[in-house]
This record gives sequence, C-alpha cells and structure tokens, in this order.
Amino acid sequence: MRVFWFLAVAFPTLFLQGAGSDLLVMEAGSRVDSEAQWTHRKAELKNLAVTRLYGRMPSKPNADEVRVLRLSSRLILEGKARETLSVMLIRRGENSVALRFGVVRPVADNPVPLIVKNDRWVFDLSAMPPGRKRDQYANEDRDKEFVKIRERAVERGFAICKFVREDLALDASESRETGVLALYPEFDWGAIAAWAWGYQPLLDHLLASGHFDEDLVVATGHSRGGKAALAAAIFDERIDIAAPSASGSGGTGSWLHFTEGGRRQTPQLIYKNHTFWFGKSFGRFTEDPGFDGSALHALVAPRGLINTHGADDDLANPRGTRMMFEASTPVFKLLGAQTLPATHWRAGGHGHLLEDWVAIFDYADAYRAGRSLPRRFNNWPDF
Repeated sequence: MRVFWFLAVAFPTLFLQGAGSDLLVMEAGSRVDSEAQWTHRKAELKNLAVTRLYGRMPSKPNADEVRVLRLSSRLILEGKARETLSVMLIRRGENSVALRFGVVRPVADNPVPLIVKNDRWVFDLSAMPPGRKRDQYANEDRDKEFVKIRERAVERGFAICKFVREDLALDASESRETGVLALYPEFDWGAIAAWAWGYQPLLDHLLASGHFDEDLVVATGHSRGGKAALAAAIFDERIDIAAPSASGSGGTGSWLHFTEGGRRQTPQLIYKNHTFWFGKSFGRFTEDPGFDGSALHALVAPRGLINTHGADDDLANPRGTRMMFEASTPVFKLLGAQTLPATHWRAGGHGHLLEDWVAIFDYADAYRAGRSLPRRFNNWPDF
C-alpha cells in the first residue's frame, strides 16, 4: 500500500483512468505544450463536462429579463459594513423565478473583493423552511458561525454575497419541475448546473453597482454547493478564484480513487442517490465518465483555485482530492499561473467554518498580489 501511495502521488496521471485522463494529451494523441494548444484541449474537456456531467445550460438572461427588488438595507458592525437583502426576478415569457440573495460589504471608498456563496439560506436561519435541515443547521450553530465569518470578512476588506440555491432548483427528485430548470425546459441540465448558472445574473447585477472589484471575484460553496461553485467558475470567467469546500466527487475530488476505509461516492452512487444533480445524459456514463475531477480543476486554469477541507472528512475524499490537485497542477504551470491551485486542510470533518474562510481570504490576497502562498497551504495530511 505504501508503494502504491508513493507512486500515485509522484506520478498521478498513471493512476487516472478513462479517456483523456492525461490532461496535457489531446484526444487525437498529440502532446499539449503551449497555451494555444491548451485552448483546443480545454474545448475537448469542456465538451466532456457539458455532454457527460452538467448538461447543456442556457445563456444568461438578458438585462430586460431580470429585475432586482431591494427588501432592506442597513448599517451593521458599528457602521463598518452595509447589509442588503434583495430578490432577483428572472423572467422568461409569462413565467419567472425569484432568487433571494443578500450582501454584506465593508463601507469603503474603493471597490472591494467579492465572495459569492450558494447556500440554503441567506443571513437568517428562521427563513429556511421548517424541517430536518433547518434543525441541523440550528444545532450546528451555523448562524453564529456566519456572524464570525461576516465580521472577519469585513475586517479583511471582503464583501460576501449569499444566495438561496434552491430558489433556482430544488435539491430533490422533482427539481426538474422547479425554478430555472422549468423555466428553460428544452435544456438537459441538472440542479448543480442550475445553481452554478445563478452566479451569472447575480454577477451582472453586483458588478454593475461599482461596489465590487471586478478583478477579484470568488465563487464558493460547501459540499454539493462546492460542486456548484466549481462549475460556476468553469462557465463564467469573470470568476477569478474558485473556492469549493469539501466538494468531493463531481467537484474537486476523484470519483475513481478514494480514501482507504472512507465513503466511496462513485458516479454510480451519485446517479442512484442524486439523479437530478447532473445532466440527463449522466446516467449513460457512470461506468466510465471519461474524465475525473482533475479535468474540472484544469478548466479553471490559469485562474485561482483553492479547496478547503477537513482532514477527517472521508465523505469528501481527502486522498482523491489530493490526487486531483497533483494531476491538474501541470496545466496551471503551463499557462503561467502566478498563484498555483492549493488546498487548505484543517482538523475536523464536514463543514464550512471560519478557518476555511480565512484560508480563502489568505489565498485571495496572495492571488491579488501575485505572490506565493503561506506554507500552511498544501500541507497534505498523511491519509
């Protein structure tokens, strides 16, 4: 086992199965050794991601199809920040979808970096529908944790936008009859793509305000929301940094290689338990999707990629995540990325905690300055 692990880390592409597993080899077999050639390879990988994983999604709505209603605005944190709550109405024909979102931003003279997170709630847990999830979040004190995150973000000069992803598509088997999936029924996308798509009209609105730095936009989300945040960065290059948290299979992790003794979220299990997450064609490719999480990493290059992860979070597959980062880093190097993709490991399990957010702030600051990362990044645990 030790020999296998050494080889897997030293030569990760040897262990990535499926068509196109070597990211720098074209489908026709030629080697990619320039940025121009990568453009063609990127198109191949993106086509695999669309046709086999996410499904086809519509273009973002036109400006005349979107209307934003501000519900409230107030100063918080002793006047250091402003909190706004709004609803975005996305219309198509006679039908529309209402997307709830909120923003906390420092009161500042200049545009500030923006982090956008998809979630089940905005700032008030009591607004979530009653049920198991709200009870779980309350027991985990997620509202109190976000208060700490909000305060630290303002201290560090970052704005946070959160939106309710299930306004775009339910996280349930009937999701295709809800939200934007029902608004655009001719497309074969699933819930993950719908949640990712929501970043696009939100960024149109937010960046037009002049409050946010267009050169430092971060997309984040946790678990299935991390899968959506990664997809958002793949399909909207205004996102400078993808910052998925514990996204596992179909995200930054592998669905071919797993932490020994951990839970194995294979494509077959994803399709069995969450058929609605991905495109309608996904079920045809669960035996061999033809690519792994490293390809999704590479589709972000040469922009930033930071993965936050609990070292004990077997569900999100720490070992497979490490392998995917090792396999995709050569693409970032080829494209001259100033700040290479990184992971940040903390003690503990599945969660999106203050320590994870601080890692995002630190990575974003390094990315903006074009400098190397602190040594605590990519400090791989001994799995």
